[in-house]
Amino acid sequence: MAYTFNALKSGPVHIVALGSALTATFLLLYVLCWLAAVIFPNAALTHAWLGLYSTAPVGSVGGLVEGIIWNVVFAWIAAITFGVTYNSLAPSPESGQRKVQSGTTVRA
Repeated sequence: MAYTFNALKSGPVHIVALGSALTATFLLLYVLCWLAAVIFPNAALTHAWLGLYSTAPVGSVGGLVEGIIWNVVFAWIAAITFGVTYNSLAPSPESGQRKVQSGTTVRA
């Protein structure tokens, strides 16, 4: 199935909306973790979220910028992967059927 921009906005999972929501969520979590690292530098906090997206020193501005970029990239990779997979496997709303691996359909 070829995906056009209109197809990405339709279906059981709207991929554009999912990508935007994941991006906002990932960025909020990343910035909150970065702020915690800056405000409480000596606290016994794990900053695994920061280290996942940047190799820059924890709490650095470079780490914030690099982390923001990679959070956006990975949020969209996750949205496209999940959205396309789900929309390919989910029942069609008008037919009440779902696709199976062999290309045949099964009544839901």
